[in-house]
Amino acid sequence: MLLASAVSHAQNITLNFQGTSSTTFAGGPNDCANQVPIVQWTSSGLSGANVCGSLQVWVTNSASCGSSPGTSSSDGGTDLIIGTFNLSTGTNGNSNSFRFQDLPGLASGGCAAMVDISNAVCASVDYRASTVGSCSTLSASNLTVRYDNVPPNPPSINLLPQDSQIVVQLSANNDPDVLYYRVEYAVQPPGDAGASWSTLPDISSNITSKPITGLTNETTYLVRARSLDEVNNLSAYSDVVSATPEASNGFWAEYKAAGGHELGGCNASGVAVPSLVGALVALVTLMRRRR
Repeated sequence: MLLASAVSHAQNITLNFQGTSSTTFAGGPNDCANQVPIVQWTSSGLSGANVCGSLQVWVTNSASCGSSPGTSSSDGGTDLIIGTFNLSTGTNGNSNSFRFQDLPGLASGGCAAMVDISNAVCASVDYRASTVGSCSTLSASNLTVRYDNVPPNPPSINLLPQDSQIVVQLSANNDPDVLYYRVEYAVQPPGDAGASWSTLPDISSNITSKPITGLTNETTYLVRARSLDEVNNLSAYSDVVSATPEASNGFWAEYKAAGGHELGGCNASGVAVPSLVGALVALVTLMRRRR
């Protein structure tokens, strides 16, 4: 993305993070001391003859750029200048590296602060459209550094018991930051004993249901889940819910269990076949049981 001055579109500045095409680079508590990729800049249409000062590259204390770095609390706090360059000696370069913990938005609370902030990365230089006349400001603002220390919302879960398995239905509670779910399950312990939890591999948030297989029928299981966001912030646990897998016997097995007879009559050749009337009676009985 390029932002050129209203005076002339022949001059511009381009910014990008080194080694990535993304315009946003995000980190969380585990990344506090890590380096943000170096910001690279490229200019065109600018030279020593029409430049009034040095090119500056900085990180703001807000989500948008001004025409120059802020230097006091009156303009939102001191911005972080990561490079000052003389365009007479080159048209491109790399800024100094910086860490997430150096972000202006973290100055007061540090990385432990519960914040989700986005700091814009900016560049500007004063220049003349020609070798004479007054100076105007040319700026660029197309990069964002985000620091997120706020856990996502826990998911909502619903369980569908089946034969030897439980299907877990998942919902992200409208939290757009959620990338994964972490589901845990355990046999319901007796009395006040603690549950022994097992964990499934993390599940992508675009998957809305996941079976827990290999379970024992007629045994009650507890299930809970957590959400993970793009910087590995982990949510609180969801409510613990329970379900009991049950064997699926099929129609004729249930018909016999309800008192039906497997052989109910003979056909013209003398071969015994299931009684249609008896089957219908059993079906009505089963439906009444399940209400």
